[in-house]
Amino acid sequence: MKKYLFKSSVAAIMSAMLFVACVPAGALPAQAAVPDWQKGVSIRPRWNTDFTSDGFKQAVLNAKSMGANYIALIIPYYQSDFWSSDIQNAGNTPSDDTLAASIDYIHSVGLKVSLKPHLEVASGEWRALIRANDRDAWYAKYSALINHLGDIGKAHNVEEIVMGTELIGMASEYYGTDNTARWIKMINSMRTHYSGILTYSANFGTDRTAVVDEFEQIGFWPQLDYIGISAYWSLSSDSNNSVQSLMDSWSRIDQNQIAPLRNKYNKPVLFTEIGYRSVDGAHNYPWDAGVGGGYNAQEQVNDYQALIQYWNSRSYFAGVLLWDWNSDPNYGGQGNTDYTPRNKPAEGTIKQWFAQTGTTPSPTPNPTPTPAPAPTGAWDASSPAVSDAQTGKASNLSVKITTTGQASDVISDIEVYDQTNSKSLQKFFEHQNITQTAPGQYTVSFTPSKAGTYVVKAGVFNNNWSTNYFWKDNVQTFAAYDPGTTPPPNPNPTPTPTPTSTPTTTPPTSTPLTTDIWWPSDGVSITGVQPFKAMVQNKSVSEYSMYWQVDGSWLNQMYDSQTDYPHKEAIVDVTGWSWKGNGPYNINFVSKDGSGTVISQKAVNIYVNK
Repeated sequence: MKKYLFKSSVAAIMSAMLFVACVPAGALPAQAAVPDWQKGVSIRPRWNTDFTSDGFKQAVLNAKSMGANYIALIIPYYQSDFWSSDIQNAGNTPSDDTLAASIDYIHSVGLKVSLKPHLEVASGEWRALIRANDRDAWYAKYSALINHLGDIGKAHNVEEIVMGTELIGMASEYYGTDNTARWIKMINSMRTHYSGILTYSANFGTDRTAVVDEFEQIGFWPQLDYIGISAYWSLSSDSNNSVQSLMDSWSRIDQNQIAPLRNKYNKPVLFTEIGYRSVDGAHNYPWDAGVGGGYNAQEQVNDYQALIQYWNSRSYFAGVLLWDWNSDPNYGGQGNTDYTPRNKPAEGTIKQWFAQTGTTPSPTPNPTPTPAPAPTGAWDASSPAVSDAQTGKASNLSVKITTTGQASDVISDIEVYDQTNSKSLQKFFEHQNITQTAPGQYTVSFTPSKAGTYVVKAGVFNNNWSTNYFWKDNVQTFAAYDPGTTPPPNPNPTPTPTPTSTPTTTPPTSTPLTTDIWWPSDGVSITGVQPFKAMVQNKSVSEYSMYWQVDGSWLNQMYDSQTDYPHKEAIVDVTGWSWKGNGPYNINFVSKDGSGTVISQKAVNIYVNK
C-alpha cells in the first residue's frame, strides 16, 4: 500500500466533556514487552468471498504458526471521487455472511480479530484527500457503515474495531473545524452498538506543522482506547540499515513525537499499520509501495528487528498490526519485493520475537556472499513490435531475454537509442535469475521526446557491471511520430547498420534531466490550500519519486496524478507559513530514482498572502 506525504496544522477543537467512554475493566491488556502485545497481521480480501476460502484459512494458520495472536481483517469500501459521499461496497468487499464466517474461523483456531475498514477512492488515489462536498451526507453514511460493523462485531465477539484509516481530510482538526465533534458523535454512536476496543489508524508524520502529520492533529483520542498510528516513518535518509541505526531513529521519533502524545492523552499506542518491503532502502521509504530496487531480504530482517527490539521495552506500547499478510498462503518468498514477510527470512525474525523464548533475538548476520557461477548457454533477446509510438506519450516496451543455459544474480539492461545513436533511455534490473524455462521478461515505459526512429538494445552483465555476458544491438526498431501527423510506416526490421555501440559496462551516466514546475510558478502570490504540481521531462512518473521542500527543510513526497498529463502532485496548505512574513519562500522540487539518487531538482520563489 502506497503512502504519500503532504500536511499542515491548526488549532485543536477538543470536546473532552462530551462523553468519554471506556471498555469494560480488564478488556485492555497491560502493555509491556512483546508477550503482552497485539501481535497482528493484516489480510486483505482478493474477492468478496475470499475470507472463507481454503487459502485464507491456511494464511491464518500460517500467521498463528509465526506467533501472531491477532488477525486484522481489511474491509474495503469505495466512493466515486474525493468530493462524493456515495460510500459503497465493491467486488472485493466481504459480504456480511463471509465476514461473520471468517471471524468465527479465526476465533476457532485461538486468535483474536480486529476489523479495519479501508475507504478507497475509485481513482486509486490516497484516501487522505477525501473531502466530501456534502459533509452531512458523508458522515451519516460512514457512521451507518461503522455501526453496522459494530453490530457484526458484537454478534461475533470481535475484540477490536479500527474505526477508520488515514481519513485526514475528514478527521484531522485542520481540514474541518467540526471534524473532531463529528467523530466524537460517531464514536458515541458506535459505543451503543459495540462494547469492545475502539481505535483509529491515523497517518504518521514528521512534524506537527505538516499536513500528513495526522496522528498529532486528531482531537478525539480521549474517546478511543488506543492511539492508533499508521507508522511508516522513514528511519534514515541514507543507506545505513544497521539495526542500531534504525533503533536510534525510532528513539528520536519516540522521544520527539510519540511519547509526548501518549503522555498528553495517557493512552496506549498501537501501530495499526506498519510494514517493510524486502527491497533495497526500504527503511528510507517504508510508505512507498512503488519505489524500485533489488530484492533485499536482509533489509527487511533488520527493519523488523529494529522495530520490535526498540518497542519491546516501552511500557505504553500495545503492539503491531503488520502490513501485510496475503490471503494466498503461497505468496512471498525469494525474489518477492512486496511487504509480506511470508516465506522470507523476516518471517523467522518476527517469529523469534512473537514466540518470545525469553532471550533477546539478535540480527541475522550479513553472510559472506557466494560468488554466482558464470552463465552457461547461448543468449538471445526479442521484443514485440511497438505500434503507434507518439512523442510525449508513454509506450510500453516489452523485452524477453532467453538462454539455453542458466544465469544467476545478473543484471539485465534495456536501452533505447534515437536515430543519431544517442541514448534516450536506460533501465536495468538487478539480481536476475534466468534459465531456459524461466526467461527474463521485462517491460519498460518509454516516452519519445522527438519524432524519428528508435532502436531497442539489450544486454546481460554480472552483478557489478564488470563483465558483459550478452549484448544485442538491435532487438527491434520502431518509429515515433508527432500527434496530428500521419504515422510513418514501420521501419525496415533490418535497418541500415549503424556503428555497433559498445555496451555499457558501468552504471549509466546521462544528460541532466529537466524538471517542469506547473504550479506554483516563480514569483506567484498564493494563499490557503494549493496543488503543487511538477514533472521530470522524458521520464514516466512511475520511474521516479518527487518531493517538495520549503526553505531547505525536510522532503515531503508527492503522489502520481494522471489528470491532464502524468505528473507529480501534492496538496499543500500555506496558511500557517509565517516565519518569513509574506516571503519569499523557496520551494524546491527534488526527484529521486529507485535507488534514492537525486536525478533532478528545480526551485521557485513564492509569496504567501495573509
